Amino acid sequence: YFEGEKVKCRSVPFVHKEIDYLNSLGIRKIFFTDNVFNYPLEYSLEIIDILKKYDLEWVAFFRANLLNRDYIKALLESKCKIVLISAESGSQAVHNYLNTEISVDSILNILDICSSLNRNKVAVIFSFMIGIPKEKLTDVFMTFTLIIRILLKKCFIHISPCMHGLKGGKNVSLKSPPVNKKIAYPIY
Repeated sequence: YFEGEKVKCRSVPFVHKEIDYLNSLGIRKIFFTDNVFNYPLEYSLEIIDILKKYDLEWVAFFRANLLNRDYIKALLESKCKIVLISAESGSQAVHNYLNTEISVDSILNILDICSSLNRNKVAVIFSFMIGIPKEKLTDVFMTFTLIIRILLKKCFIHISPCMHGLKGGKNVSLKSPPVNKKIAYPIY
């Protein structure tokens, strides 16, 4: 399940045909815009095995809690050029509030793995949000402390302001636009 909906993935053979078609057109770079490439884990590993067969560079978003040493090795072997990691926050309280299933320790573990395996082959970008509802100044401080640790390991960071505002004195998050259930949204 993802954001309250069951995840439906295209079949691996179908994705293979799409990659083969793109390759036949001379396309040599792919950006998977799915916000979590590595979920489901086994499915994404099958896609990575397909990508290894082509002379294609690729980019994708990954959840920090679904990465490990073997997975990162597979990324390096498959010509993945940019790994965008959703770290979200340096505060465990914020992760708990958002129910991300990401721990700050898992982010630090992935940072160490990326630093030891990467050796400048892949750009690693950790993505954070600032301004999350109920986020305190101490949470922001923890996030920036983690960002400094990431920068010292020669990785990159991305910071997104979280869009929310006040309505009637209460903190209200802006909602995503409604999803049209009749339109097929591709998930790789």
